[in-house]
Amino acid sequence: MGEDLQMGLNLNFSGVENKFPLFEGDFDFIITEAEVKPSAKGDSQNLIIRVEIQNGEDAGKSFPQYINIQESTMWRVKAFFDAVMGEDVEDVDIEVDDLVGQAVSGTVTNDGQYNSVVSWVTTS
Repeated sequence: MGEDLQMGLNLNFSGVENKFPLFEGDFDFIITEAEVKPSAKGDSQNLIIRVEIQNGEDAGKSFPQYINIQESTMWRVKAFFDAVMGEDVEDVDIEVDDLVGQAVSGTVTNDGQYNSVVSWVTTS
């Protein structure tokens, strides 16, 4: 029981396409999943959505976006809901499940560390 177990990996990645980060640009998305969970630190909540790209070379790819809900990030939360609602909103009262199926647009940029970051865009 006290023995150290070592496991090895022998992997060949030739022919494996790198799917991320996404190409930078403007995209239309459909929200395919949505849930709220406590943040890792437990001091706020995260709205976790999965979006699927509807246009361009990356059409059909999906990925999660974590929207931290706390006072210092309300600008990002507001930008997301402005984009979902298609207008400048002051108040939002919505069931999280009702986000699924909603269309939203955003601009994808890459942070240089294989993370694709979406800035939500109001299109109406």
